[in-house]
Amino acid sequence: LIELPIQFRIGDGLSALQPGEANAIIIAGMGVHTMLDIIVGKSEATTTPIESLESEYIFLQPTNSRPQHLIILYDGLQKDLGWELCDEKVAFVGGRWYI
Repeated sequence: LIELPIQFRIGDGLSALQPGEANAIIIAGMGVHTMLDIIVGKSEATTTPIESLESEYIFLQPTNSRPQHLIILYDGLQKDLGWELCDEKVAFVGGRWYI
């Protein structure tokens, strides 16, 4: 059995993590609006919750990959936060398309 340095956390959004604790964060299995709420947060802070964690990578897998939903996600990340999309994969698994 191979051991990987992976930890799983349960918490409200990103509250279970401390700054510098994770170099990569995966947010998956939820809608685009919920993802943006987690990433951006709902407070008036000058930095977003995801930025305050100082993570190098964020991987997103929304449950709904309809183009209009992805546009909302991309606009929220690129236009509002100034983030750049580095890579995107399209996969056909079990008769369904995933982005």
